[in-house]
Amino acid sequence: MYNDKVLRIPADEADLWEILQEHFDLARYVLEMPLETKEQAFDVDFQSRPAAELDRISMGLIRYRNVSEENDQREYYLDIGLKLIPFIEKALEVRRLTPEFVQQWGKLMFCHGYVASHVFDDSDDLETYRNRVKGTRATDRTPQRIFLARYLLWFMDEQKQRRKQAEPNAAKAIWDFIEKGNAENIPGGYDLAWFKTLVRDDDRGRIVSPMEQNNMSEATLRELAAIEFDGLPPIELLVPPAQP
Repeated sequence: MYNDKVLRIPADEADLWEILQEHFDLARYVLEMPLETKEQAFDVDFQSRPAAELDRISMGLIRYRNVSEENDQREYYLDIGLKLIPFIEKALEVRRLTPEFVQQWGKLMFCHGYVASHVFDDSDDLETYRNRVKGTRATDRTPQRIFLARYLLWFMDEQKQRRKQAEPNAAKAIWDFIEKGNAENIPGGYDLAWFKTLVRDDDRGRIVSPMEQNNMSEATLRELAAIEFDGLPPIELLVPPAQP
């Protein structure tokens, strides 16, 4: 951002105003960058997007830092800096060096410097947290269990099949869905590999062992199915269309 041209000693008063304008343009550029919120910084899915990674690499946003609340002054100084922009912009147009301009200019530069430190800082103090969340997700089978419970109950309640009949039918339907390879309608965050975790690979007529009748009662199955869990793929992906 900064170079010798911007940091030069002014040759005269006209050159001074040119330099101040250049400094102001740089400060405004930084202060008007996108602000990374606390929620975005902690959001594993948001940060996993290629665009989020690019913003961090290219210094394209004002980063959130995981610091104590009393030391987090980022938004405070950003707000002051943004409110100073109209005054400084107008003062640079008329080129009048007044005491008020000098004071407001100093405030703008302080705010710019504070905010810029959040732009140039390429560390990631939340990486460990997000990796821990990803690790937990990788081993947590709760979403699969809820989905499979709902799918089995569709066979049992809607198709009036007994549990022993529903399980192999569900397993077969899941494998048919996987082998068709149609992943276009699967909601974000899920893929065909996720559906493979619902069934046995060594026996395509069986669902995963913990969900089978000899390991889970129907009452537990219904308790699982009733759990609210946002974002799961709808079982309608695997439900054949109703016959006329």
